[in-house]
Amino acid sequence: MIQESTMRKIDHIFIISILFLLLATAVTCGCLSGTTTEPGPEEGGAPEQQSPPTGSDDTTGATTNAATTQTQSAQAESNGETQTDGTPVEETTAPEETIEPEETTETEETTAGSSSGGGGSGDSGDDPDIRYVQDTVGRLVQLPYDVNGVLTTNPTTTIMVYMIAPEKLLGWNFNPGDPMPADYKSLPVVGGWFGSMSGNYETFIALGPDVIIDGANCQGTLEENIEERQANFDPIPVVGVLSSNDATHFEATVGFVGEILGDQDRASNLIEFYRNVKDEVTDRTADIPEDERRRVYYAEGADGLTTDPTGSFHAQVIDICGGVNVAECAVTPGSGKTPVSIEQVLLWNPDLIFCDDPNFAASVYTDPQWQEIDAVKNHQVFYTPYGPFSLFNTPPSTNLIPGMLWAGAVMYPDEFEDMDVVGTIGQFYSEFYHVDLTDDEVTAIIGDLPEATHTRYMTDMVGRRIIVPDEVNGVLTTNPTTTIMTYMIAPDKLLGWNFNPGDPMPADYKSLPVVGGWFGSMSGNYETFIALGPDLIIDGANCQGTLEENIEERQANFDPIPVVGVLASNDATQFETTVSFVGRVLGSQDEAGSLIEFYNEVMDEVSARTGDIPEDERRRVYYAEGADGLATDPTGSFHAQVIEICGGVNVAECAVTPGSGKTPVSIEQVLLWNPDLIFCDDPTFATSVYTDPLWENVTAVENHQVFYTPYGPFSVFNAPPSTNLIPGMLWAGEMMYPDRFADLDVEGRITAFYSEFYHYDLTPADYDDLFTSN
Repeated sequence: MIQESTMRKIDHIFIISILFLLLATAVTCGCLSGTTTEPGPEEGGAPEQQSPPTGSDDTTGATTNAATTQTQSAQAESNGETQTDGTPVEETTAPEETIEPEETTETEETTAGSSSGGGGSGDSGDDPDIRYVQDTVGRLVQLPYDVNGVLTTNPTTTIMVYMIAPEKLLGWNFNPGDPMPADYKSLPVVGGWFGSMSGNYETFIALGPDVIIDGANCQGTLEENIEERQANFDPIPVVGVLSSNDATHFEATVGFVGEILGDQDRASNLIEFYRNVKDEVTDRTADIPEDERRRVYYAEGADGLTTDPTGSFHAQVIDICGGVNVAECAVTPGSGKTPVSIEQVLLWNPDLIFCDDPNFAASVYTDPQWQEIDAVKNHQVFYTPYGPFSLFNTPPSTNLIPGMLWAGAVMYPDEFEDMDVVGTIGQFYSEFYHVDLTDDEVTAIIGDLPEATHTRYMTDMVGRRIIVPDEVNGVLTTNPTTTIMTYMIAPDKLLGWNFNPGDPMPADYKSLPVVGGWFGSMSGNYETFIALGPDLIIDGANCQGTLEENIEERQANFDPIPVVGVLASNDATQFETTVSFVGRVLGSQDEAGSLIEFYNEVMDEVSARTGDIPEDERRRVYYAEGADGLATDPTGSFHAQVIEICGGVNVAECAVTPGSGKTPVSIEQVLLWNPDLIFCDDPTFATSVYTDPLWENVTAVENHQVFYTPYGPFSVFNAPPSTNLIPGMLWAGEMMYPDRFADLDVEGRITAFYSEFYHYDLTPADYDDLFTSN
């Protein structure tokens, strides 16, 4: 019996020895590389700690391998740091022999996270109850796999949580408004760290959240504060979330909050709604010209004299919706609200005011200090809706999504006329505020939206803000230069002439009434203009003081017909700007674009042929005006600018006569200047000069270089100096430098101009009568 028992013991020892030998061989061969065996909890050892997954080592989703993670863990141990669950890292005795882990292949790496605002999540290895996320501050945080209760440190992230997973929200940072389901509205108010508030850690901890979300706040940066939060909330994990207040980048933040909560689908729905709204708003406002965008002031407080400029999160809806924030002041960090004076607001003179105080909205129309502001004059002051949160500002989070629709429809009612703004906002309330509203209930929150006016706000060329019809069907102008532009761009909209046009011109246009105007020595008659029922009046440069001095008088007399100031309509070097503006006023941008294109081509054609002429080889030109030729316009006068444009030298050395020009000179001065070419505006002078003894010693006369400037239906050289000078540049260039223009079909170019912009097809005989009779 003893022998048998002894033999069994020997067998057991032999078997155990074999097992140890096999185990040692396996370790030596690397079959169990990278694994360690520690006593588990049931053996009286420390609880097993899960290694963090391979994950993002920055906010872009780049991956780190298992070796990097182990190295980080070893560094944490050696530094005496805490583990991600907040428990101290226990000191361990290093093994005598370190077994190096095998390199992790690309297919074995685990990418932690997604594009969610730099945050990301990863599996926890063997433990199905935990996971890891890299927050948007770059910290790797251990979370429970299922998050059932959450609190956040400030309102912007709390609102996101409420929209995505309201059943997981344990409390508010502030009292929400209505409408809101009672179960959610009755949640406790726990405060937090935002504005001037400092939260209470015990209040948060008492509600037993699975996770704390720490968002952007006004008390230093999130990076500066989050470790303090983690230390005080330990062992509850704290996840940093940036950009929860940036309405231009909600996708990333909402996506990451959805990952934290384990509600990616609902977060995706919110992202999709946000994208659709933002795209809808930007698509409807993107093409509005800069000077037609609404100029907006955001009035905060009971007196309206604090505001937030561009660059502040508190006013970003203005920019998103295509407005121009007029406030030129510093951004006040945190809660915003930069103080300004009424004098500054008067200087900014906004078209529209948004305000956050209902008392201000009600009193501003009777407050004397606000009465001279255009927004008040035109009843364009709007209280920003609230319920259950502001739709426009505080807190600036995903609650701004319906506010974008509201603000867009208020600023540009015509652009949003065909959109069901009320219905879309109601849909948002149903999906993300978790309350179903009728259209009337939505309207009770946001107010009645402005009806489409079919008008545009514009800044005219004098700098005045004006409101003009979207569709202009009839127009008059106060002087010939702008009348000619209107005729070229939109002849069907012109209601009358300031003067009698010549031939050739289609009869329907030539028969329009002559209404006079304010130019030269003329003073127009307001009643004559008003009787024709124009949609607007264009007031151009005139000879009776500056346009800036006179235009307000015109507006007062033409009211309510809008008067639009147009400068430089007589400057042949600036036609592109003026024609473009007149085209926009008339709603005839394509036609204006064609005229600009032709003008630029002619300027290039002339410059290419005359630009390299040496100064002493340029033609010396005198412009003879009147029957005796003894009035002229020197360099600097709009009435002789074609000479310089075409590479000539204007010989007249005399003062510029403002307005209609025509400075008197003597024959002795002309003889002294001795031009080699003369342009003249009187056909009688053109024929008599060759037999007039006063002129016989002038080189231009001796060489038969006197040319009458063509006229029909307007002068192509001078009065009125407008876009009628475009064909005159071709003609004058050919007269001055025939050899240089020999390769250009001047007749063909001028004929094309008449067809497209004078709306008359010239025959060769017409051309000869107008341009070759010299």
